[in-house]
Amino acid sequence: MKHLKKITISNARRFGKEVVINLSPGANIFIAPNGTGKTTIFEAIEFALTGSIQRLKKPPEALIRDKENGVDVRLDFDNGNFCEVNYRKGQEPKLSGNHDLLFPNHKPEDISFLLRLTHLIEQRGNNWFIQKDGAAQAGYLLDKLSIGKDLSAIAKTKTSTLGAATKTIGLKKSELDRHSEEVLSFESKMKDRDAAKLTYVLKPLNEIFDQIQSIHKQFIDSQNIVHTDQTLNAIIGYRGVVNTVIAKSNEGNQKLLQDLINLESKLPLYQKNDQDVAIKLMHVNEQTVISQKAITDLEFVRKEIVVLQDVLNKAKDLQNNLKKSKELFNKRKEEEAKLGAIENSIKTTSDSIPQQKEKLKIETDLIENLNAEKVKFNAVRQRETEVLKKQGELVSLKSVIDNWNSYLASLNELSVLISNLKLQEVALQKKIEDFQLDLSGVEKSLDESQGRLDALKTASDAILSAVGIIAANLPEDQSKCPVCNTDYEPEELKRQIAIALQQIDPVLSSEIETNKSLRQNVVQKKQQLQEEKVKLNKVYESLSENEERVKSFQALINEKCKPKFPEKKTVSEADEWLKNEKEDNHVNLVKVTADKNDFGNEPSSEELSMLKTSSEQIRDLIQSHEANIRMLQATLENSKKEIEKLDLSLAAVDTEQLEEKTSDATKAVDTATQNITNKSREQEQIEMKKKDAEDQIMDLNLAASKLNGQQNEILEQWKSCDLIDTPLLETLVNKRETLLKQADSIKQSSEELNKLAEELGRWNAAEKFETLDKEIKSICKNEEEQLYLEKIKGQSLLLELELDFITERKNALDKLFRKIGEEVDGVHEKIKAINPLWVSLLKKIVVNPRFVNTQLDSYSLRNKSQAEVKINLHDTQVSVMDVASEAQATDLQLTFMLSMASSYKWTPWKSLLLDDPTQHHDLVHASGVFDLLRDYITDQGFQILMGTHDAVQGKFFQRKLQNENIDVKLWRLIANDDGVRAEEIS
Repeated sequence: MKHLKKITISNARRFGKEVVINLSPGANIFIAPNGTGKTTIFEAIEFALTGSIQRLKKPPEALIRDKENGVDVRLDFDNGNFCEVNYRKGQEPKLSGNHDLLFPNHKPEDISFLLRLTHLIEQRGNNWFIQKDGAAQAGYLLDKLSIGKDLSAIAKTKTSTLGAATKTIGLKKSELDRHSEEVLSFESKMKDRDAAKLTYVLKPLNEIFDQIQSIHKQFIDSQNIVHTDQTLNAIIGYRGVVNTVIAKSNEGNQKLLQDLINLESKLPLYQKNDQDVAIKLMHVNEQTVISQKAITDLEFVRKEIVVLQDVLNKAKDLQNNLKKSKELFNKRKEEEAKLGAIENSIKTTSDSIPQQKEKLKIETDLIENLNAEKVKFNAVRQRETEVLKKQGELVSLKSVIDNWNSYLASLNELSVLISNLKLQEVALQKKIEDFQLDLSGVEKSLDESQGRLDALKTASDAILSAVGIIAANLPEDQSKCPVCNTDYEPEELKRQIAIALQQIDPVLSSEIETNKSLRQNVVQKKQQLQEEKVKLNKVYESLSENEERVKSFQALINEKCKPKFPEKKTVSEADEWLKNEKEDNHVNLVKVTADKNDFGNEPSSEELSMLKTSSEQIRDLIQSHEANIRMLQATLENSKKEIEKLDLSLAAVDTEQLEEKTSDATKAVDTATQNITNKSREQEQIEMKKKDAEDQIMDLNLAASKLNGQQNEILEQWKSCDLIDTPLLETLVNKRETLLKQADSIKQSSEELNKLAEELGRWNAAEKFETLDKEIKSICKNEEEQLYLEKIKGQSLLLELELDFITERKNALDKLFRKIGEEVDGVHEKIKAINPLWVSLLKKIVVNPRFVNTQLDSYSLRNKSQAEVKINLHDTQVSVMDVASEAQATDLQLTFMLSMASSYKWTPWKSLLLDDPTQHHDLVHASGVFDLLRDYITDQGFQILMGTHDAVQGKFFQRKLQNENIDVKLWRLIANDDGVRAEEIS
């Protein structure tokens, strides 16, 4: 069951009925435009193998061809086994065939995932391993492999199993704690009961109650006392109430005394503030008078400024009118002078135009005669130029043919060189793989040595410490060895201990030397491996450089050589054509030379040029004069109109007295401006006086308000101390003496109440004894106290034994799961072992060297498998999909799948199902992919089914395989009325 032999598809998407595709055991290439059915072939294969399609809902009704009722797919293998699926609308897909032989020991629901790890690469990247969004999803895919699958399944039960054990231990501990507390509580009650036995006489409760009530009446009105029962708890509560009343009275008394002390220090300030407030209010009245006078003066000055401003505005208006009239008068003078100059210019220019026109006519006739002779001569010379130009082109084409021959020779040399480099590449890759195997072996030996060394160091430190402690603490007369129990003389015993200490070090020293030697070997192997990698990179660089040179030479031939010789396919054809063209051109050159000699000398170009230049200058001069006359005439009319406007504007103006009136107006403006300035200064001085008075009033009012605030605060404190009238020292002293007498009364009542509390405590102890004795008898029921105590202690001991048993079993489970964890870690290391193979495949097809260091990391987190594919960017590991382009992502997934297919053979079926894997590649990069697939066919015996929309790439892959004598079939998918059919291209 190594390869597929035949696929039969009926009514899958666009496919018709009974479409049979007989496959090659080597490669099968399906060429079709997008949307024709390439992907359907791979979906049909998955459907026949698993009964479902991962990216479609179950059942996959969308797979059935439109207007049809069902779909059928059958896969026939080369050993006679088959897998078939039949699906009808409204029913479940029915599988038949040898699925158990094809996928032994695997669940049907896992097959789709496993196919995408080792067999199938889809067009869409959603289900690619490297596209998985989370490490847990990628780890879930790897768990489907047979390697470590059972261990992973057991490891996933760790949390629930250990959780259940922990819960059971917790419940047992809670039960044990409850029993232990019960024992402690019973013992404590017995101890408290024995301690509460009475040894004194109790005072009657009614007497205690009467004394407490008497104290209470001293602090509140008798009518407000609430009647209380004369039971012990009620009396205790009543005593607490009275004690609270006394405490509050004492607190209020002490606070009032402290407030009186504070108030006494503020009485002098109160009297002084009264005097200061009166003085400040008097100053406020004085400044108010000054402010009112300033307001009156300010209003009068402002009115005067308004009158002066009106005078100034009128003077400025007169001044501006006189300035405008003067400007108009001066402008009229300028326009009269300008008018005379324009009339003179028009007359001079008009007189010169007839002379220039006569001169222009003479020179135009001469130019026409010379031009006729020039045309005849240029016709002959044009023929000569064309013949000579063609002769030069033919000479240039000869150099193109020489270059063409040179490029072909270089291509032959490069072809040989590239073949040699590829042989070097294969040899170096094999050598690197050998070095990596050697390095892995040495590193494994180093790890084992390091483990032994760490163990020896730990043991050595422990033994040295133990022996040193023994030696240091041996008695002087010790004769028996504390370790082996052998008899020695005291001195001989010390000597034997010293010898034992010395014998520990040689084993440790030997292991250190071994570890050091292995470490040096690892470094040497790594250096050798790096050197070979450097050599391989140089070969890659040289190979890439020479391949680019091949493309460059081929491009030069296609772009620089062949276009010069259209319809000539070879360099020999181009050379023959060039010889014929040279002979024809020589005949034409001889003829045109004879015609040129018959014509004679060429007409003078300099004479013709001078005549043209002169005639152009005369023509330009005439046009310039005419334009100038038109412009001057327009200007003349404008000047006349402007003078008329100015005369109208100056009709009402006495131009003789204009200067005198202008001077008088200027003086009037200056006088009015000076008067306004003086009044403004006077206004500023009055405003300053007003502002000073208002500022002083504000400051005085603020100070008086602050003093009044202090007075109000002192009055508030006076009233809060239950004092009336105006604050006086005598009133305050009388109040303080009254409070001191009340403090003495409160103290005496508190002392009496404390004595009564002691009597109540004795009553409480007596009741506690009775209560505890009843509780103990109730717990024991009909048993003796000591027998009951021994019984509950026995129950606690039994629970301890059960808890120890369960804890021991949980420790065994912990040890088991630790061992399973170690085994699962080993499985992850085996999975990561594909990294060297993956990297070697990436080097063959990915140009960007960054992706050569791509690594698969497989590990466990919270007892679940995890996997990530990362590369190094800015010295940080990032997801490879954050960096890769579409083509690079496809190459990463393809090489990963090929690595997994080589490493994990979970099924005997060896096929690669590739749905347009080079859709983002140009032909050069696709060639690298095809080389890799060719190696998998020849070296590992894989069968390939590949779909592509690019016929050029498909045929290129076919030729590459045929050159290696690999059996290959090329198929074209054709859409007809009866559905898509597969047609083999011969």
